[in-house]
Amino acid sequence: MLNNKRIVLYSHDGRSYGHISKLGKFSEALIKEKDDLSVYCISSSPFGSNFIKPFNRIDYLKLPSYYTIYNHETNNFDTKFFVKFKKEEFYDVRKALLTALFEYYKPYTLFMECNPLGKRNEMYSIIKNHKKQGGKVVWGINGIVDPADFEFGKKDVMDFLDQSIDKIFVYNQKEIVDVINEYPELEKFSDRIKYIGYLCPPLVEYNQDISQVKKVLIQTGGGGRSILLMRKIIKACCFLSKDICNIEFKIYTGQYLPDSEFNEHKSAIANCNNINLCKFTNNILEELSNCYLFIGAGGYNTLSELIRYPKRSIIIPVQVDESEQKKHCERLLDLGVINKFLPFNSDIATIIKTIAEGLNYNEPIHKINFKKDGISRFVEELINTTKE
Repeated sequence: MLNNKRIVLYSHDGRSYGHISKLGKFSEALIKEKDDLSVYCISSSPFGSNFIKPFNRIDYLKLPSYYTIYNHETNNFDTKFFVKFKKEEFYDVRKALLTALFEYYKPYTLFMECNPLGKRNEMYSIIKNHKKQGGKVVWGINGIVDPADFEFGKKDVMDFLDQSIDKIFVYNQKEIVDVINEYPELEKFSDRIKYIGYLCPPLVEYNQDISQVKKVLIQTGGGGRSILLMRKIIKACCFLSKDICNIEFKIYTGQYLPDSEFNEHKSAIANCNNINLCKFTNNILEELSNCYLFIGAGGYNTLSELIRYPKRSIIIPVQVDESEQKKHCERLLDLGVINKFLPFNSDIATIIKTIAEGLNYNEPIHKINFKKDGISRFVEELINTTKE
């Protein structure tokens, strides 16, 4: 028998930190709200411990991981497994771990972040069995679906989701992303869609920096492409640091930047006293609140932080073509959240010119009232689902 005091939060995440950080926020908020709940988070992210703290009714199952590294010779990204599995073994081990957890933990509610079927449909049979036992399944999306994440739109996939999904939580607002207009395939889910607003961090009053130096905060994102963006950013900052006085750059790398490349960048900025290169952190809110200009990738978390802490900003989505990041940035540009966004393939000269212009941007003024309480709405809706 399933236990309605137990919840599983699943993310397929294996590279960046957008999805895994959501699981951390959700799990902590859930146990604060209800003292009889327990939450198991599942992900393949090697950085889960940065966001999920297994303690006091929260635990974390880490699935076998892979990562992507940029291949200079082929100009592509190569997939590497942390442990030397054959590809079939890799997914078999993941599925075995998932099956065992559900067999013994017996959660009543399963929440699927982003990809509702898991990597290579590894959750298909688990969801099917979970529903047979009377469990609930909730799917969470940013609002703009990236079809590359799973076989979105295929009839058999959509039919299975129609039979399995009890609710869809959209971390957005209908006036920004009407998911049914965007994706007619979701029409059959219309009575199950809940817009919960943005998953903004809490508003904290930090001590304000009263120096006259213009602080430029740069965060290049967590995925594999952030390495390429980092190289351009370093060169642009080195150029600008020589020509513009009264400016200070603080650059945070993504978590996959190899130590060898980090050291190369440190050497490149050795003569630039106003550039500070730092390794990845998952908490930059105090520095964001004090910066003059923010430059970053176009992930959902970054945009949610800018909604909470409005700042002059230049966004460079690391996803390419008609991606979820690009579409989201275009809409928030129109709504006054960001000042400028550049294509990922922008050359260094364009980045230099844009940063120089960015120092003269006006502070952003939001054109709509953003709903910033998505985390509390998530908790409320998920707990209500366990009662139904």
